[in-house]
Amino acid sequence: MSPARANTRRSEGRAGTGPSALRARRGLRAPDFRSRPSGTAPGAARILLPILAAAFLGSCATVQKDLTVERLPEDAFAVLDAWERDLVLLESEPDRAALDTLRSRLAEAGTRPVLERPWSARLAALSGRAALLAQDRSAAERELRKALALNPADEVARVLEARLERNPEKRKSLLEAALGTAETQARLRAELGRTLSAEGRYAEALAAFDASLPFLPEAYERAYGAERRRALALRDASSTPGPALLSDKPASLQDLAALVQAESSLVDFLTGGRDWAPGILFERLRSGGFYPDPAAPGNAAARRGDAAFLLWRLAANKKNDRSLLTRYTDRYRYRPNPASPVPDVPLDSPWFDSVLGCVERDIMELPDGRNFRPLDPVSGLDFYRWLRRAADL
Repeated sequence: MSPARANTRRSEGRAGTGPSALRARRGLRAPDFRSRPSGTAPGAARILLPILAAAFLGSCATVQKDLTVERLPEDAFAVLDAWERDLVLLESEPDRAALDTLRSRLAEAGTRPVLERPWSARLAALSGRAALLAQDRSAAERELRKALALNPADEVARVLEARLERNPEKRKSLLEAALGTAETQARLRAELGRTLSAEGRYAEALAAFDASLPFLPEAYERAYGAERRRALALRDASSTPGPALLSDKPASLQDLAALVQAESSLVDFLTGGRDWAPGILFERLRSGGFYPDPAAPGNAAARRGDAAFLLWRLAANKKNDRSLLTRYTDRYRYRPNPASPVPDVPLDSPWFDSVLGCVERDIMELPDGRNFRPLDPVSGLDFYRWLRRAADL
């Protein structure tokens, strides 16, 4: 055998055990650098492959870092409580800039996955309530689904669910059902009180408020307090002259007359028990000396002094005792160095006797325990509460 042929056979033998033969037996093809970009040499490819591998491993490390699930710090739920407080205050005192800031904080917190499902559920529920307050209903519904998937017993989520329900009857049913499944109940009871109050079921609404608000943060009192006061005032109401009168908004002098007629018999001596138009009734009461200013228009804002003047004269008329109208002037005028016991209601004030009579008989109160504040505005709810006391004298 010639040396050349022997060399060829030895080469073939080595090839049969080399990488190409091994790849062929495993069904793999050798790399074909003919299709690589021009100017890329096999040596360059050997350098490029480690670089690509390092880049791939680096990307894997990045993905691994992004998917890291965090453990919550000890004060994590306290942070949620603070955000809830801010949100409840915004519901009672709207501030769009503050709401946008709060939504940004909630959204940022939501980008970090955590282990504790109850925390994530509460965060989603708060985000949903904030979205609903911002009138972003679709976002609110999306956050609600997320919250309930994480924790169906989350109370804030169940309140959000009820608020998203447009049908009042279904809303009440959702709240009542949630009371049996939620982890806590105070927020649900407060929301149920609001729903019952809207239906005119004031005694039940008051019971719901009183079973919830004392156990909730102060922010909830500010959010639901006006509705509770309204339920308290209307719990025993025989008729409702309208939400425009029975509210925390300032009342007019004519509104006071309308409330007296609707919720007492103190003007039956004029009307004979029939319903008069509020404007006519106001004119008759004003001309009869039941208001301190005989020229005041009916749409003038009612003051605490006006309310005391009207109620005390109605009470004296009911008792048929006109001496009540000067009782306190006669008592204090002839004392040495006469002075009023109420600093901001002097002896010569037109409502001196009325104020002292109403305070002494517990019809009205001294707001700070010393002064009456006769020029402060009067709401329909405030006057209704005083009216009920005066009617019981």
